[in-house]
Amino acid sequence: MFFLLKKWVVSTGKKIIPLATRVLGVKLLNKDESLLFLKNAEINFNLGDSVQLAPVKTFGGTIDCFEKREIVKTSYSAVYCLTGVGLKILPHGGIQVGSKVLDLDFGSSEFIRSWFKFNKRRKISSKNCIVLWSHNWGGGYYDYLFYIYAKLLRIREVIGEKEYQRSVVLYPIFGKPFEKEFWEIAGLKENQVLDVRSNRVEAENHYFANNEKWLYPNMRDIENLRRLFLSHSINKSSEFKCIYISRKHKRKLIEEDEIIEVLQEFGFKIIEDKVRTVKEQMEIYSSADFILGPHGASFSNILWCRPNTVLIELFSNQYYPPYFKYLASMLGLKYYAIIENNVRVSDYAYSSKNIMISPEVIRHSLQRIFSNQGGLSISAS
Repeated sequence: MFFLLKKWVVSTGKKIIPLATRVLGVKLLNKDESLLFLKNAEINFNLGDSVQLAPVKTFGGTIDCFEKREIVKTSYSAVYCLTGVGLKILPHGGIQVGSKVLDLDFGSSEFIRSWFKFNKRRKISSKNCIVLWSHNWGGGYYDYLFYIYAKLLRIREVIGEKEYQRSVVLYPIFGKPFEKEFWEIAGLKENQVLDVRSNRVEAENHYFANNEKWLYPNMRDIENLRRLFLSHSINKSSEFKCIYISRKHKRKLIEEDEIIEVLQEFGFKIIEDKVRTVKEQMEIYSSADFILGPHGASFSNILWCRPNTVLIELFSNQYYPPYFKYLASMLGLKYYAIIENNVRVSDYAYSSKNIMISPEVIRHSLQRIFSNQGGLSISAS
């Protein structure tokens, strides 16, 4: 009942907010209207591709949509530049041109909340301003990498290193440990990155990029992220050849202790759910031949894996999004899924549900998967 009420509130809000903003003399453009409005400001674009995803084997229950061949359309990927008067970067990171508020991410409803905040923002002048994000959410590892950081790398690629280094970067900073690490990896000094909630920037050029789809990032963005990893020296360790990624909080395995006993029979090293540096995560994932764990943002790190690495993703029977099935396919990884029985329609409302898969299902699935890898078996030494 709660989930139905929540959906109704969200749906009603989406209808009311655009009408309310017109009273304020502002029009919230939807995504299509925004891209059309910005067509003359587009300095680079990459059309999405139609990608054929091969069927993958699921164990435990059956995910029909995973086991069928499907064609998906990847995101349209563009970079824009606006100059001149009439441009405002709003306190939530949104972009307003004249009376129009653009939607370059996932909706413009944040505009209403920011309208009633009267925080004084420090004025900064810069040659260029890179505007990255227009929401107060996005501090999760996957969201940050694919919806925010990927746009930074896309803009850097288009404007070139000289203009990039003459830029300040503006977005609602989340204060996560990995943010500063990623700034450094991308060649940014800490004083180049400013929180839009407390700073406003006057610049000759404002650069920004779009997000289109939740699920299917453009291959260009995936390649930019991979290239970043390949440009750094990362140690590899035989300690992490076969790893299980544990979760402490939502989507954890209900019978994890018993399952860990099974995994140790196959030689899996248990990677505890704790804060690690970006480079530590790069080391773990780039060293692995086999990776297994519940669906979660940690699997964003398969970006650093070698081709043919095996990813085995565990799901509840009510939430099984294809984020990493798609990403594994794009990266040349081998992908399998193990899911609870009685599979139902996947629904984000159940994204926090813990996972009930029996140890015996895990054992049987691993035996089958290792057999599929040419008879490979792994046992504890």
